[in-house]
Amino acid sequence: MFSPSYYYYTKFGVELTGLDLDEPYNWCAAGVSHILANETYLGNTVNLKYTTISFKNKKKIERPESEQLRFENTHEALIDNGT
Repeated sequence: MFSPSYYYYTKFGVELTGLDLDEPYNWCAAGVSHILANETYLGNTVNLKYTTISFKNKKKIERPESEQLRFENTHEALIDNGT
């Protein structure tokens, strides 16, 4: 699978910072780490993760984990949990 920056380049023709056209499959470690840490790829759904102060202020505020709703195995997992 192409890296996100190479995919963006092929779709829109815009070169992003750090794009290496000779290695289109070279993913950065931070991108892979972000995917592995995301619960959605484990088959879980997390709701009410962010809120705002008011409907006028669009700045997101992360809610504490005790207020978030987690639903496990809502869809097929794309990566293995490893346990």
